[in-house]
Amino acid sequence: MELNKEQGKYQTMPPHNTQELDALRESIKTHGVMDAIVVDENGVIIDGHTRYAIVQELNDQLEEGADKITFDITVKAGLTEAEKLTWSRTYNLTRRHLTQEQRREQIKEQLKLTPELSNRQIASTLSVDHKTVGEQRSKLEATGEIPQLDTTVGADGKVRKKPVTLFNPTARETQALLHEGVIETMQAKGYTSPIKTKSRLNKEKKAARQDRSGIIINAKDIRLIHADIRELYPMIPDESIDLVLTDAPYEKEYIKIHESLSAVSQRVLVDGGSLLCAVGINWLDTVLFEITSHMRYFHLLAVLTPGASAKNMDKRVSHNYLPVVWCTKGRPRHTINLEDTEDGKDRKTWHKDVYNSPPYGDSDDKAYFKHGKNLEVYENFVKDFSLPGETILEPFCGGGTTVIAAIYNHRRVIACDINLEHLQITQRRIRDEFDMDIPIESFIAADK
Repeated sequence: MELNKEQGKYQTMPPHNTQELDALRESIKTHGVMDAIVVDENGVIIDGHTRYAIVQELNDQLEEGADKITFDITVKAGLTEAEKLTWSRTYNLTRRHLTQEQRREQIKEQLKLTPELSNRQIASTLSVDHKTVGEQRSKLEATGEIPQLDTTVGADGKVRKKPVTLFNPTARETQALLHEGVIETMQAKGYTSPIKTKSRLNKEKKAARQDRSGIIINAKDIRLIHADIRELYPMIPDESIDLVLTDAPYEKEYIKIHESLSAVSQRVLVDGGSLLCAVGINWLDTVLFEITSHMRYFHLLAVLTPGASAKNMDKRVSHNYLPVVWCTKGRPRHTINLEDTEDGKDRKTWHKDVYNSPPYGDSDDKAYFKHGKNLEVYENFVKDFSLPGETILEPFCGGGTTVIAAIYNHRRVIACDINLEHLQITQRRIRDEFDMDIPIESFIAADK
C-alpha cells in the first residue's frame, strides 16, 4: 500500500528528544521496524510517524543497490477523525515515557476532542486516573475551551462501531475499501474481506437492475477471446454484433490498427449498429482516416476528464477531454435508453455528445488496468447505444471496463485482446463481481 503524502495529521504526541531518536534509529538499523505502521484507508499515518521518517532517512543514505529497509502496514478503516486521534493518543500513552505535564496536556487535548465522554470513560481510554481527568476538565470549562455539558456518555452508554482492521493489505483490498458502502457493510455485518464485500454489494446492485429489465446475463452470454484483430476475428459471425465499444491503443505505432477495427466492425455489426472508439487526441485526424475506411463517420463524442489534463507539446495545447469517434453501419438506430420508457418505444430522444467523468483517480478501474476508464461513463455508452439482451463487442478489453458495464446492464458481450494478461484480468474481475467463471478461447497460434 502506498502511503499518503499528507502526513502528520494524527501525530498527537510531543516530538522525541535527541536521545530517544538516536536509540530508535539504531534499533531500526539493527533490527528493522519492529511494529507495523498504522494507517487509515487513505494511507494517512495514524501511528508510526517517527519510524516512517527514520526509515526514509536511512534509505536515502544507502548506497546504490543496497536493500532498503521495509516495514509492515496495518490499515484501520472506518474510523472517524476523532476516533483516529483517540486511537493514536491511547496507543502512544501506554508506551511513551512522558512527563506529568506532557500527560496532562494529552488529557486536555482528548477532552477538547471528545468533551461529551465522561471522566471515567476518558480515563479508561487513556489509562489514566479519572480524578486527573476531572481536574483538567474543570480548568478547560473555566477558560471556556470546552463547553459545560449537562450530561456525558459513560463507558456503558453509547455503542461504538468497531474499526475495520487489515494487516498489509494488497492494492486490490485497499481499492475495495474505498468502494462506496464497503466499510459500512463490513462493520455492520462483521465481514473481514473488503474484496468479497465489494462483490456482495455489486451482486445486490446487479439483482436490483435485473428486476428492472427482466433479462439475466449468464456465463453462456459472455466470451473471452485471445486473438489478433489484424486477423479480422473470423470466429465472430457476420452481423451478430449490435455495438462495438472500445478504447484502442493511443500510441502512434497503433494508428493502422484502426483500419482493422473498421473492417471487423463493418462485417460483424448489424445494419444500423454503431462503433464507438475512444482515441488519442494527438492523432485524431489520422485515426479518423483509418477508422472510416470501412465505416461511416457519424459524430464525435467527448468525455470530460477534470483533473486529468494532457498536453500536446508540438501544438502547445492542453486538453481535458477524451474524444470518442462514433461510426455507423448505414443509418444508425437511435436506441438511447429505450428501456427506461414505460412501453419501450422511441420517444425521438436525442443523443448527447458530452459525457462527464469523475475527477482523475476517483475510478476504481485504474486498479485493474493503468489505462482503465470510468465504469459509469461506459455504462452510459452501453445504455445509450444498445438495448438489453443485445450483444457488444470489445476488441481491446484491457481491464474489462466495457465487459463489466455490459453485464451490469443486461447485454451479452464478447471481449477480445491480443494480450493474454488483459483477458486474465477481465476473467478474474468477472469472477469477483458476478461469481462466473468464463474460459478464455485462444486463436493465437503460439497458444495451441
